[in-house]
Amino acid sequence: LREKGILPGAAKKAAPVARTAAKPSATDFASGAWADVAWQELGGIQLDVTPVTGRFKALHDDTALYVAIETGLDAGFAMKPFAHDGKCFQAECLDLMVDPTGTKDVYYHFIWNPVDGSVFDEAYGLITDPLHPLYGQPDVEWNGTWSHQDRRAGDVWHSVVRIPFADLGLKAAPAKGDVWRFNLGRVVRLTGEVRE
Repeated sequence: LREKGILPGAAKKAAPVARTAAKPSATDFASGAWADVAWQELGGIQLDVTPVTGRFKALHDDTALYVAIETGLDAGFAMKPFAHDGKCFQAECLDLMVDPTGTKDVYYHFIWNPVDGSVFDEAYGLITDPLHPLYGQPDVEWNGTWSHQDRRAGDVWHSVVRIPFADLGLKAAPAKGDVWRFNLGRVVRLTGEVRE
């Protein structure tokens, strides 16, 4: 599998992130700041076909990263809301990891459902003291000021997430040529049950 390049993470794609001076729309991903940004298709991490399709595009301005996502979600699916840092990852959700240094030393994890206030966030690598009990573990107490806006139209879930650079430990926008690591996933529940 490694020789064929089909292990999860064996293949990497580049997704250029354009800079914009205009505020990206949270509802229209075809015009304005989004007009010239190409869609990137989501693919499965295993050999099987993904049960739900999805695509995304990304922009940034002077203060934040924006990621627009379109993915399938049955129009009749009623989403149970979760509290902040609740178990939203056990339901239909979007899952984003961002490493603004490209080193894998520090990265941030954002998960959300298509309902307000149903988010989970954590950071990896912020605890550097080897004597700390959470050294080498995710810091689930970390909370950012990021936000998401969602719209459902038929069987399509439209979402845009805004992550301020300050949430990522940065004082300024990335410079041209900077390389980040980024992983976006669409979590699909194969049953309607949510584990408690």
